[in-house]
Amino acid sequence: MESHKNGAGAEPLRVLVVDDDADIAELLALTVRLEGWEPVVARTGAEAIAAVRAAAPAAALVDFQLPDMNGLELIQLARSVDPDLPCIAVTGQGNERVAVEIMKAGAADYLVKPFEPREVAVAVRRALEERRVRASRLYRSLADDLADKNAQLEQQMEQLGRRMAETATLYEAARILTAQLALSDVLATVLRLAGELFQAAASSVRLLDASGGSLELAAHTGLSPEYCRREPIPLGSSAAGRAALTGEPVHVADVEEDEGVYLRGEQLSRSGLRSLLCLPLIVRGRCIGVMTLYHAAPRAYSQEELRFLRTFAGTVSIAVDNARLYGEQSRLAVTDGLTGLYNHKRFQEGLAAEVGRARRYGQPLSLLLLDIDHFKTFNDAWGHQAGDTLLRELAGLFQAAARQNDLVARYGGEEFAFLLPQTDKRQALALAKRLCRAVERRPCPGEEVLPGGRLTVSLGVASFPEDVEQGQDLVGAADQALYRAKKLGRNQVQACHVAG
Repeated sequence: MESHKNGAGAEPLRVLVVDDDADIAELLALTVRLEGWEPVVARTGAEAIAAVRAAAPAAALVDFQLPDMNGLELIQLARSVDPDLPCIAVTGQGNERVAVEIMKAGAADYLVKPFEPREVAVAVRRALEERRVRASRLYRSLADDLADKNAQLEQQMEQLGRRMAETATLYEAARILTAQLALSDVLATVLRLAGELFQAAASSVRLLDASGGSLELAAHTGLSPEYCRREPIPLGSSAAGRAALTGEPVHVADVEEDEGVYLRGEQLSRSGLRSLLCLPLIVRGRCIGVMTLYHAAPRAYSQEELRFLRTFAGTVSIAVDNARLYGEQSRLAVTDGLTGLYNHKRFQEGLAAEVGRARRYGQPLSLLLLDIDHFKTFNDAWGHQAGDTLLRELAGLFQAAARQNDLVARYGGEEFAFLLPQTDKRQALALAKRLCRAVERRPCPGEEVLPGGRLTVSLGVASFPEDVEQGQDLVGAADQALYRAKKLGRNQVQACHVAG
């Protein structure tokens, strides 16, 4: 199960509770303590700031109205002491305007009075998980890399503005492009701007594949289906491949007169295109792809135009790389670092979304909770490294067994969760039994130390609306079924039983 401590034997994480109402402060502190954290209570903003300095809490629950300051001011002051402190605002005003003010002040989340203890626990757990991810070495490295790229991007934008003051339209285009975060949005904007700014009849972006040996078509407009069916372009082959290999633009003014440079000129001219310019996309001296502009008539470029285009390509390069980094950073925020499966936070988000969808459309929703039997025995015998290897291998097995729309997550420790949309109890039980048998039949090095000499798992199954009236009760129902499977001897599947 998930630990709320820093590590084995470590002191519990401290959670600051700030509320001038003694009853609410006591309720919040009790909730925090029941979750395994250590509450630190403050009644005023001044006491809270002192507690931040002295106790170094891992998260804070902050009342919106305090005797000496409001919650927004306190959050800003607290984050000036500890910039990484996730603050959860507690307010009796649940309107949209207040919510916007709270989030603008830097709050990680907010709760509206009256609240359930479970809501408090979920909000704090989510804040602690976000802080843990942000504190990881990989996240810090990615954040630093992102800041570096943003600095480069700002410098590039400044250079563009100085050198091309007379070309305000191009400058504005670059600003629009770099505002995009998703890679698909960046590429779509590049293609649109290619047509608007450079009157390109067609355009494409090819990105270097994972091996770094060839270019794959990532986005295009105006190209024929036949032309788009080309295989990935090896570095050094054709105009785009040479641009990627040399890091220099490759310009073919007329493909019909220059087939020695561009070997597929005949096919291109059949598409009604006669000229192309391949611009390498380079970040920190490394080519990540090629942007190509096509024209319907022979087209020559002046040195000034080429300079403009290379500047634009530089902006595209940083925007593409920035979008890739953003995508990777977003993936890390919802992924378990050891197994590659979704983490507990993403599971909770998926559960809430799927419950709403199941209720809205009257569809079944099932949940499997799976626990590796005697995992501690295996860990004690072979060490944590072998245990981690086992978790990764089983995660791969679980992911392969899931359908495309199923959500598979590491719930905590050696426990996994399978969220199964549009799946009734009978179907969920069938999957659970397949998983149970698949693990039992799978050879596992070192399993001889386990009872019975083999690796097994236990599973609990619950379904909505068959077993529970409220979708959020699925976890508890599946957990009870899992407990029964463990109690009855492990290596089996148990379904939730509803009292009649």
